Amino acid sequence: MAPGGLEISASMFHPGRNDFSFTGYATHFQENSGSMQVFVTVDSSAVYCADILNVTDNAHVIVSVFLPDTISSNQFGFLANNHVDGTLLVEAPVGSEGFTFIEGTKNDSCQYKVEHENHSIFGFPFQPIIMESIRNLMWHVPMWFTMFALMIISFIFSIRTLNNKSGTPDLNFDRRPLRRSNGFGLCTPGNHRFSLGSLYLNCMVDQRPTT
Repeated sequence: MAPGGLEISASMFHPGRNDFSFTGYATHFQENSGSMQVFVTVDSSAVYCADILNVTDNAHVIVSVFLPDTISSNQFGFLANNHVDGTLLVEAPVGSEGFTFIEGTKNDSCQYKVEHENHSIFGFPFQPIIMESIRNLMWHVPMWFTMFALMIISFIFSIRTLNNKSGTPDLNFDRRPLRRSNGFGLCTPGNHRFSLGSLYLNCMVDQRPTT
């Protein structure tokens, strides 16, 4: 899965210095500490640059941000960026006390400016709700496609078998779909169960009487 932001440790902000840790997932904070940046946003009005205090490991960085007495709202967002992970976003409910709220308050002392907005390594999109269960797509979806393909093939050859006017069963109509199902089961990831079942059925058909 691609790098993403998990959480921040702050529960309450106040005017002045506020220290907190930013936790990432599959991130490379320590390996890219030289390009590490962390920002705190207040709705869409202002961005505040945080000072990097300590990069403890690849998933944790401790920062400090100075917030003035007057800000635009109590809606905080948290951004972390480096050259490999790109920009990571965490939207966490953080309380506030001691602020004066004036809508549209800006911060000219900090500008959000990064060199790499997107991550530079391959990964599935980061989704905190499903996390690594997104890997199931590599198994579940191909199995469904294979199931429908095998069902259609079996249906076609079953109709052809029923339409046999000679009255003598043609086992080729059984063997052909089984061979195709073996091919699907071996070539499609995650479908070993289909292939084993097809091999078993193939053996059972070969043992049928040829009356």
